[in-house]
Amino acid sequence: MPKTRKKEARFSDIAAKAGVGIATVDRVLNDRGNVSPATALKVVQAARELRINRLVPSPYRKQLRYKVILARRRFGFAKRMNQAFIKCASTFAKSMTLERSFVNEDDAATLDHEITSCAGKYDGLIVLPVNTLEVRNAIRKISPALPVITIATDVDDDARHAFVGINNVKAGRTAAFLCTPAMHSGKRAAALCLGHAFASQGDRVRGFEAYMAGHHLSEQVSTHVIDPATFDACFAFTRRLICETPNLAALYDAGVYDDSVVAGVYADAVAAAIVAEKKDRQIHYIGHELTQGTVQLMQDGVMNFVIDQDPDQQALRALEMLLHIHGIIDHRSPTSQTEFRIYCKENVPNPAA
Repeated sequence: MPKTRKKEARFSDIAAKAGVGIATVDRVLNDRGNVSPATALKVVQAARELRINRLVPSPYRKQLRYKVILARRRFGFAKRMNQAFIKCASTFAKSMTLERSFVNEDDAATLDHEITSCAGKYDGLIVLPVNTLEVRNAIRKISPALPVITIATDVDDDARHAFVGINNVKAGRTAAFLCTPAMHSGKRAAALCLGHAFASQGDRVRGFEAYMAGHHLSEQVSTHVIDPATFDACFAFTRRLICETPNLAALYDAGVYDDSVVAGVYADAVAAAIVAEKKDRQIHYIGHELTQGTVQLMQDGVMNFVIDQDPDQQALRALEMLLHIHGIIDHRSPTSQTEFRIYCKENVPNPAA
């Protein structure tokens, strides 16, 4: 019995799927030009989904322009993410140019303008966002015009194309797991986060609390929001917490630490408070992001563990995703979720400056 050949998609099928005319499909697939990049992208995506048996061209002949918006430059994590994008951009220099800007995440008007002004100027946007109504509205406004990827921390909205980053709930659960050895004989643990709207910190605290609840330790745990996010406020709050909780044995910092704030012995206000009140007490301290500061804290025996989200991996994944959307690279990373790493004094490397 002769084999039945699978029916190949016709131009009319591709046109119907892409919502364009047959003549437009012909111009795109036969590289005749005179089609906007957005329409060409629809045709190429439709042809790929229908598995047309021919070479599908890239809808772009120009060099793509991508924009990256990060939190203010003085933040230690923003510095690392910026360096990661500089490094990764050189890999794709023939296909794209990358522009980076830093915005004070508390300046809603400037952040809104920075996001919405990308429409018509750039082919894709990667943003480290705060989870505010203004930012969500700005992303929703421009997402029909260009793909938007959130990185490291997400927003409560499906208008963005994808989120690239670690599972912050699991990171919080991991922190709780690392705290529990210190919580014997009814000793307590506390989680600290900042008052601004980075969703990642809220996710970490929820994961921390969920793990403790699942192991019947909720009564030995407290969570605290520190606001304003200044060194003095963080130091005073943490010192008071330690003084008023004599059986406090573990502290989890879900994002208070930052290398940019320098005062006293340590740049880390939480660590400075631990050192000031340490005396004969041993407090387990778990934090985030591998920096020169956290490396020093681990080497000095002040910090026990660091959960690092590896900005290099996130930057590469986000750029690969945009280039895949625009038909420049054929492969796409299997998932937008990246892995976090755990460091302690025994395995700590030298972090990038």
